Amino acid sequence: MALVYLNINIGPFEEAIHEAVTEARKLAKNKYPNWRLAKKGLEEMPSAKEKVWKFDMWLPRAVALAEGYDEDHPWFTALENYSNADSATTIALFKEQRKRLKSRNLWKIYLERL
Repeated sequence: MALVYLNINIGPFEEAIHEAVTEARKLAKNKYPNWRLAKKGLEEMPSAKEKVWKFDMWLPRAVALAEGYDEDHPWFTALENYSNADSATTIALFKEQRKRLKSRNLWKIYLERL
């Protein structure tokens, strides 16, 4: 939606966090078997279905800390970078959607259904 309505592409941030999480999960499964990684069917994660990696976005930084990676390693900031891009885009997208709803006289309906 951000690309369609705002012409903003946060894909590179999404790709970076996906790659970091995927690699960190591989490493953590082998080196830190007691760490609780997301997977389908866990009672405490009932919404974990297809993209369980998204539940482990915390993992790259945790692995980087545990492994003693240099402070400038991208895993320290992958989640931060994605989160900042995602939240800023979400706010801008909401403002655009609100403008469109109001221009079509649908804002009151939106608020009621909210």
